[in-house]
Amino acid sequence: MKAIRVNFSADGAEIDFNSQIENFWPTVQNTTVFTGQKLNTDKIFPDKGTNLHKNAVSGGLVTAGAFINALKELAIDAQTFTQETEDEDNNEHELRLFRLHLDTWLGDVARVRIAATSNKGESIDTNYILT
Repeated sequence: MKAIRVNFSADGAEIDFNSQIENFWPTVQNTTVFTGQKLNTDKIFPDKGTNLHKNAVSGGLVTAGAFINALKELAIDAQTFTQETEDEDNNEHELRLFRLHLDTWLGDVARVRIAATSNKGESIDTNYILT
């Protein structure tokens, strides 16, 4: 599978139309997009996304412990959504395991480590910033 690259940063996500990703990367990217997308903002999949941002700004995630618990639930939801919606016929690099780990907690900024494993044993381990 191939896809257009999305670059994630503290300023948000930006689509890079000049770069392409392939193999297991598109699956991980799609799952990562799920984690940052607000619930009910996708017209095709209304249940895609989370209330993470809403919970954070409403005071529901004021401690690192609360954020870690939210990440655990979010990773399960993201993994389940990806597994249920990806086209198995066009993707030989299926998601088998997706985890989110808190790397840095500064109260209003968090660096999250993403760890993903495919059905072929491929592993991707990277960081991105949530603000």
